[in-house]
Amino acid sequence: MAAPTNAALLDYESNYESALATYLGTALTGTQVLTPQTILSSAGNLTTPRITVVANVSGTNANQQGNRTTDGAEYDSHKLGSITLACATRRDASGQSFGTLRGKARVAMLAATAALNGTNLPYYETVTLREASSSMTSDQDNDEIVCVLTYSLEFYIKPDQWAAS
Repeated sequence: MAAPTNAALLDYESNYESALATYLGTALTGTQVLTPQTILSSAGNLTTPRITVVANVSGTNANQQGNRTTDGAEYDSHKLGSITLACATRRDASGQSFGTLRGKARVAMLAATAALNGTNLPYYETVTLREASSSMTSDQDNDEIVCVLTYSLEFYIKPDQWAAS
């Protein structure tokens, strides 16, 4: 079934964040999974272990076009971007192994492409989702340690997903 609107189809970031948050929330039980769209009533709602999922689109893969099935118009089909997972644990919380959270996130991401290409993300086909880098930081105010895992992303818009108007 096509996207309800072309605006919804072209909101790549929200679609990927929502689909990955749903998938990771199931794959990583006991871990709070957030996106930039998650509404928290107060900072007190943040728990650990926690993963925040952010999607970014950085451009179009050159020479990769498709034709919309709705009107035959050509469009740039292949997009490039990244997914970041900010994995956070509290330093003083017993039973919250930072290394274990980071490892579990990596294990879950190994199967993420198959999950996204199933029913979690119907508008796009994920071509590649590969780990690109990791960086460590700390949040002194909340006594948290954070690892940001970055994945390179390539996907394309399926030609039959364009809205009729």
